[in-house]
Amino acid sequence: MLVCSIMTDNPPGYELADRMALTEPGQVKAIGHPLRTTILQLLHERAATVTELAGAVGRPKSTVAHHVDVLARNGLLQVVATRKVRAIEERFYGRTARLFYVAAEPSPAGGEATGDFNDFEVAARESAPAFAEGELWGFIRHARISRDQASEFWARMAELVGAFDRLPRSGETTYGFAIGIYPTDHPALPPAELGVEGDVGVGDPAALDAVPEVVAADLGALGLLQHIDRGVALGEAADDVVLGART
Repeated sequence: MLVCSIMTDNPPGYELADRMALTEPGQVKAIGHPLRTTILQLLHERAATVTELAGAVGRPKSTVAHHVDVLARNGLLQVVATRKVRAIEERFYGRTARLFYVAAEPSPAGGEATGDFNDFEVAARESAPAFAEGELWGFIRHARISRDQASEFWARMAELVGAFDRLPRSGETTYGFAIGIYPTDHPALPPAELGVEGDVGVGDPAALDAVPEVVAADLGALGLLQHIDRGVALGEAADDVVLGART
């Protein structure tokens, strides 16, 4: 194999599947280690050698080689190119898919499948410094929807993740991007009744068009509308504006 060309306009610059289901407990366990997760994330940008990966994560080459081997044995990494360095063949590793998702089932013996790690726990740790510096952009939304609607929306979000992965690499900062959808015990309003004539009621189809104007008027009276229209980054506006934009 030849050394792969680095396509900065379409990372990671080598062929790989769009998605891959992790059906074996060993595969799920493989991605559960933080260093292996970091290695997989780095290979979103381009293929790399063990030496390059070790330098990037600041760990011994032997340690990184072990974790690369675990990922490769479980089908998560592949050798996408090689080159000769002083008569030694150096391997460039790449991911086997842009997106891995857990689909492991309980074992025949009745044991439970290995659980996936919580992406939001990782994101919370990573984003703490950015939050402290006012560099965190984030929103939380809640909606009473069906499971089918949630599944359909998640499929759309997966496309957005793919778009983020394909962004041309530039600049000096590595940004994190966390996204998810999950059931909660968040309170919800009861089903709406038909609106009374003259009132703004959700049950009245004509009233639905009036709701944005009412909300806009309230926001304008509070001096918030112009900030929200500009899409102010968290930390750039007053605390009440930031909280209003997030909740």
